[in-house]
Amino acid sequence: MSTSPTVLELRQKIFGTTDADEIKSKRGRWCRRESLWKEKLSNMSVPYYRAGDLPAPIPTPQEIEMARKQPENNLTAFRGLCFSNVYRLHGAYAVKVAKGPKMLREAENLLYLEKHCKVRAPRLYALFAHQGCDPEGLLDGPDPEFDNAADLPSYYYLVMDYIPGSDCWSDKWAQLNQIARANICRKLGEQVRLLRDVPPPSPTYYGRIEDQGFPPSDRLFLWAGERYFGPYYSHEAFLEDILRNAEGGSVQDPDNVTHEFKPSTKLALACFRQCMAQAPGHESKLTLVDLAMENIRIQGIENSPDDYDVVIIDWADLAWLPSYVQATLMLARSRVRPDPELQEWEISKGFDFFPYSTALFLKEFWLKTNSLSRLM
Repeated sequence: MSTSPTVLELRQKIFGTTDADEIKSKRGRWCRRESLWKEKLSNMSVPYYRAGDLPAPIPTPQEIEMARKQPENNLTAFRGLCFSNVYRLHGAYAVKVAKGPKMLREAENLLYLEKHCKVRAPRLYALFAHQGCDPEGLLDGPDPEFDNAADLPSYYYLVMDYIPGSDCWSDKWAQLNQIARANICRKLGEQVRLLRDVPPPSPTYYGRIEDQGFPPSDRLFLWAGERYFGPYYSHEAFLEDILRNAEGGSVQDPDNVTHEFKPSTKLALACFRQCMAQAPGHESKLTLVDLAMENIRIQGIENSPDDYDVVIIDWADLAWLPSYVQATLMLARSRVRPDPELQEWEISKGFDFFPYSTALFLKEFWLKTNSLSRLM
C-alpha cells in the first residue's frame, strides 16, 4: 500500500497553489471557461435540422421565449439545479435551452443512440444557436441582469420529442406504491441493459462516442485540473485520473486549516490503486453518468394502474466507462429516496454481472475524498 502525499503537496500538484480560496476561484474559472473546450466538447455541427417529415414546424427562438411565460408549457423544474431550461412547443416538441456547449454533446448522443441502440430516448429534430431572444427571463423584473436584448448571451436550442406523462421527482415518487416503484425501476434496468449491450470501440476503451474525451467541467473530473481527460485506452490510465480527481476533491476544503487529512481519507487514497487494479467490473460499458429518477418521464399504462412507460430524457453525460461506474452511481443515488433496496435490486437486473464489491468500495472512496456529491 502506497503512502499518500500531504494536503499541501496535492494542492500544489493539481492546482498550482496551496491556498484553498485560490483553489476555489480557479475551479470556478475552469468550469466557466467551457467555451475554451468547445472544439473538443463535441463533433456535432451546428445548426442541425432533421430531414424529412416533422410532427410540427421547428419552433423559432421567439416562440420559445413566449413559451417561457406560459405555465402549461414551461417544463423547467427546480431552476438553478439544471443546466438547461425546458419548454413545450406545438404540443410535439420539448426544447432545451442553455448557454453552454454541453448541449452539443446531448444532441450528438441522441443521434448516436438512434442509430446504434434501441433504448427509449427522445428523437432529435433540431439544434441551433441564436442571440437576441430571452429564454431565461434575464430582461425581466425591476433589476434585470441585462439592459437590452443586444447584450444577451447566445443560446443553444435543442429540439426533441415531447414525452407525455410526468417527471419522477421526489414528490411524484412519494405518491407511488411499491408495485409501481418496482415496475419503474425494472423498466429502467431494461434500458440500462440496452445501453450496456452496445459494444465499445475496443475492449479497453474508456471515453465518449467518436473517440472523444472529457473537458475539466465533466463531473468525473471536476477536481483533476484544467486539461482535457482521455479518451483512455487502458484501465490503468483511466484510474490514474480518477485518483487525481479524488486527490483534488480531498484537499479543496477551505476549512481544513490544519492541512491534515482525516485518517479515513489517508486510507482511501493510499489503497486506491491496489484495490482497483484487479477489481471486478472493469469491462467497458456504455454508461449514462446522470442516470437518475429526476431525468426520466413516466406515463401510466391504460388498464394497468401500477405500471408505467419509462423514457430517459437527459443524455448529455454518455460514455463508455468501466462497468462498476454505473453500478456505483446507482447505489449512491438510490439512498436519497424511499425504498433504496428495491431500486437497487430492480435496476441491477439490467447488468449481466453486477460488480457489487467494486461499487461498494468506489462509493466509499468517493465519499471519503469529497468526490461523491459532485457525481449526484
